[in-house]
Amino acid sequence: MAELMLEQGFMTEKQVMRVIDEQIKTGRDMATLMVEMGYVSQHDLTAMLGEQIQMTQRKRLGEVLIDHALITPEQLQEALEY
Repeated sequence: MAELMLEQGFMTEKQVMRVIDEQIKTGRDMATLMVEMGYVSQHDLTAMLGEQIQMTQRKRLGEVLIDHALITPEQLQEALEY
């Protein structure tokens, strides 16, 4: 996540290093530290986490709906045939 914040320009390399140092010292969550140290807002963090999830999980809408038990595979097939 720190890499993504750096790449997107939300944090400087120096800030990332400070967060990593603090995480090593305290064992606390990196995302929480970023917000508490004032380097990113909760809103920016949420947006970056969403982007990170999208980068790792490229699924079609039907697959997501089935995974979350919102529709059945049969309902998806029926909708696709419609």
